[in-house]
Amino acid sequence: MAIPALPRPLSLRQRLTMCGEGWMVAVIPFVVGLGLSLAFMAGADFTEWEFRDDDPVAIAQIVDVTKVVHSNKARHHYELEYGYVVDGVAYENFAVANGLVEIPDPATLRVQYVPRRPDWSRIPGLRKTRLGNWLWLAGLLPMLIGVVAAVFYVRGVLASWRLVRYGIVTKARSSRRPLPGLSKRGKPMSEAILTFQAIDGQDYELYLGPTGNFKQGESTRVVYLADAPSTVQRYDSLPKHVKALLSVQPA
Repeated sequence: MAIPALPRPLSLRQRLTMCGEGWMVAVIPFVVGLGLSLAFMAGADFTEWEFRDDDPVAIAQIVDVTKVVHSNKARHHYELEYGYVVDGVAYENFAVANGLVEIPDPATLRVQYVPRRPDWSRIPGLRKTRLGNWLWLAGLLPMLIGVVAAVFYVRGVLASWRLVRYGIVTKARSSRRPLPGLSKRGKPMSEAILTFQAIDGQDYELYLGPTGNFKQGESTRVVYLADAPSTVQRYDSLPKHVKALLSVQPA
């Protein structure tokens, strides 16, 4: 068997060609998840975490109340704009009340504010956003899916690079071995085995299981790593761009 010159050189263009379009499986869910998280974070009110039960209170006045009807017209909420004064400085803020919450009495309206940031205030029992602040976590799941997909994608690309640089293509002979106790439609089942000889002179086998459609003695091609002949796979199952870069060696 002629031994090819290894490792084969790979140009940058060839490496990029072998990357294919699999990166989209990782990028798309990650970008979607990131967009969801940023969208929910933009509408969230993280100042709620700054409030304490013993924060100072100021008298407030309701400036405006807007009733917002939802798209299904079966639900609605109110958007309240209010003003208050702290140490002679006037501030304005807003709050959201759903349709089941009673709007605070303007005559007895009190708001809490953060001492070091008087412009941060809240009406006890109401929120500043209609949606929960935790919804930004919804984007973490597709982002995680994208990261996991990226790991498998990178591993696959690196494996393809290695296979092209160090892979050896050779012929293999198929054989079938009966599988005791297994049958399909009343016929006994058998598994296909591909046997080939590596450059070290030893014979190796590739087990395809009962799904292998090779007949006894049929010839096909396999590719294995020169430094690990047991790492073998069918040549016909490789992507086209990988097969195009592999030099087929005669058996």
